Amino acid sequence: MEVQRDQGTVDRGRLLMAKRPAAGRSTVEGGAAPRHARLVAGALTPPVATAGGPVHAPADAVALWAPLTATRETARRARGAMGTRVLLLTTAHNEARFVDALFDGVMSQTRRPDRWIVVDDGSSDGTFEALAGRAARVDWITVLRREPVVHRVPDRLAVAAVSRSLNHALARIDWRAYTHIGKLDADVRVPPGFLEQLLRDFEADPSLGMTGGLLTERHGRRWRRVTQPPTHAPPPARLYSLECFEASGGFRERLAWDTIDEVYSRMLGYSTRVNAAVRVRHLRVHGTADGRLRGRARHGACAWIAHYPPLFVLLRSAKVAVRFTPWGLSGLAFLWGYLAAGLRGVPRVDDAEFRCYVRRELCARIVASLRAATRIGEQA
Repeated sequence: MEVQRDQGTVDRGRLLMAKRPAAGRSTVEGGAAPRHARLVAGALTPPVATAGGPVHAPADAVALWAPLTATRETARRARGAMGTRVLLLTTAHNEARFVDALFDGVMSQTRRPDRWIVVDDGSSDGTFEALAGRAARVDWITVLRREPVVHRVPDRLAVAAVSRSLNHALARIDWRAYTHIGKLDADVRVPPGFLEQLLRDFEADPSLGMTGGLLTERHGRRWRRVTQPPTHAPPPARLYSLECFEASGGFRERLAWDTIDEVYSRMLGYSTRVNAAVRVRHLRVHGTADGRLRGRARHGACAWIAHYPPLFVLLRSAKVAVRFTPWGLSGLAFLWGYLAAGLRGVPRVDDAEFRCYVRRELCARIVASLRAATRIGEQA
C-alpha cells in the first residue's frame, strides 16, 4: 500500500496510490507558468504546479486563463483525437460515515472515471483509513493524505480549505492530459449513469462548459430536490470541460470560488447548467458541514464577494428564513453574513464587468419570478 503524505511516501502494501510526476516534471512541464491570453480584473491566477507543489499568485493578482495557441474549436478537435478522459477529484475532512456511499456511487458508474484522486484533509475520525480500505487494489484511485489546510478554524470552508486541497491534488498529476475534470464532494452518492449522462451532454452541446447532477436532500422520510437556477452547476457534483476549467480560472483559493468560476464561464460564452434528470443524493443538508447558521452566514459572505445587490440579498434572506431550519434564524444568518463581510471589508471580485454581469443576471431572475407570480395570481 503506497500512501502519499505531505512529508513523504510510506509503503504499506498493495493499495495503489498514484505516483507523483517523475523528477523534473510537474503538472506544468518544467514548472513553467500556464498559458495566459489576457488579464481580467477579479479572476485569481490558477494553480501553477512546481516540483514543490502548487504556487499561487497573491490574492489581488488578476488573470483569466485562455490558451494562446488554440481556439476553442481546435481544442475540441484535439480532445476528440485523444478520446474522452475524465479526472475526478474529491476532498474529505471527517467524512468517515459517508465513505461507503461515496465509493458505492463511483464504483457503480456505467462509465467510470479514468483517474479518481481523493484527498483526506487531516481527518481525525478514521476517514483516511476508510478511504484506503475501499481503494485497495483499485489502480485508478489515488488516496492522498495531508495535514489540515488550516488548524483550529471553526469554518474551514470560509478559508477555502476545499479548493486548496483540490489544488494539492492537481499539483500531483498531469491534469491537462484529461478532457474533463470533475469535482465530487465526499458526502454525496451519485447514480450509476452520472458520468455517462453528463459526458453525453458535453457531446450534444459544444458550448457546454460545466454541468452537474441535481441535488436531492433527505427531509424526514423523503428525498427532495434542492431548488436552484437551471444555469447553476451544483458544486458538490460538478463536471467541467478542460477548456472551460482553464478559461474560468481553475480552483481559486478564496471563498465563493465555485460561484466566481461559473460566472466567468458564462461571461466567456460557455453555457452552464444542471441536468435535472441526473439525481444526486446529498447526504448532508447543503452548507451545514460546520453548523447550519455558520453555513448560512458563509453563503451571505459569498453573496457579498460576488456583488449580489442588496435587494436580491434581502429577498434571498426572506426565502432562506422560511425554507431552512432553524426558521427565521437561517435568513438572519444569511443577511448577517452579507453585512458582516461588508463591514469587515472582505475583498470582492475586483472586476467591473463581472459586477455588472452578475447584477444583470440577478435582476433578470427577480423580474422572471415576479412575472411568474403575476401569472399565477391571474389564474387564481
